[in-house]
Amino acid sequence: MLSVTPTSGLNVSLGESIVYSDGPPNILFLIPVMFFRSADHYLTNHNLNDGSNSQFFLDANYSFLNHIGTYGNSLHR
Repeated sequence: MLSVTPTSGLNVSLGESIVYSDGPPNILFLIPVMFFRSADHYLTNHNLNDGSNSQFFLDANYSFLNHIGTYGNSLHR
């Protein structure tokens, strides 16, 4: 996940996550700069019906008063 604060009180994050349960642990999912979707397709031999356990997300959080703020999330699977 990459987070930036363009202005005071506004935080924007972009990231990727994966649900991994296909057998023994794999070293590819421990590389912090790896795109999990690419690793998932590689490990399932490019079969699009297998895997598909990763997701991209975009989060925004804006705090305009102490302890009061708004939050939004967009998800693409």
